[in-house]
Amino acid sequence: MTPPKQLDPSASFPQHYGWRIRTNRDEKEWTLEQLGEKIACSKSQVSRFEHGEAVPDRATAKLLDLAFGTTYFSEHQEVAERETIPPPARSLAEHEARGRTAREYALGGMPGLLQSEAYIRSLVAGGITPEAIESIVAERLRRQGVLDRTEPHPLRLTTLIDEVALRRMPGGPNVEREQIAHLIERAEQPNITIQVIPFHTKGYLGLEAGPFTVIEDAKDSRLVAWREGTAGTGEMTNDATTIRKLCEAYDSIRTVALPTDLTIQLLRTIQESFE
Repeated sequence: MTPPKQLDPSASFPQHYGWRIRTNRDEKEWTLEQLGEKIACSKSQVSRFEHGEAVPDRATAKLLDLAFGTTYFSEHQEVAERETIPPPARSLAEHEARGRTAREYALGGMPGLLQSEAYIRSLVAGGITPEAIESIVAERLRRQGVLDRTEPHPLRLTTLIDEVALRRMPGGPNVEREQIAHLIERAEQPNITIQVIPFHTKGYLGLEAGPFTVIEDAKDSRLVAWREGTAGTGEMTNDATTIRKLCEAYDSIRTVALPTDLTIQLLRTIQESFE
């Protein structure tokens, strides 16, 4: 019988969380299958939990506590889930949570804070388990809560979206229809402004600058900027010169964007094309 793979609880919090699952299971002398039966998960998914490759959702964390007679897994589930986000993206989410305003320019895809659930699923589907998909979707939707919070205040988001992102979405017509409807609904919120750069606009500065977000901190008004890279990568910077150039680029891009009323008209026209 092959011995279980050694775990390193110090490598990351998700791995420590998984090590705690393994430790409790070993104390009960349960197999992977036996624990899986108690928490409604497959053997392979329990193994992924133990190795920190996936984090149980809240319901599964409660079942773990029920099975082991603990409270640890429910109490630490949110932290473990948050720590699965790559550090640069986690930094973006943390600055959004502390922000007063955010100015965002999106070129090839939907802004993260404005993605519909169907759009998120279409981005992450493929090559990962259904449980992992649910975890990612839940985290991204949780992140969007900054737009709806009442205390201390909702984030004030002004976003400029190239029409290319509206015309070339993943997932097919149903996803496109839901995403456009989601944008129209979000645009009705007083703290959200959406403007589209028309497809026919040539040679504007955003094509050179690439996607970015400038966030103003609610406490001290300091600015930080996120510059998006390829394949979901990116980096946060507080370099004053870089931020100044991005703010200038944002102002320039906004001069070629449609006003909000014409943006809504365009969104409705695109929406009707999917009927």
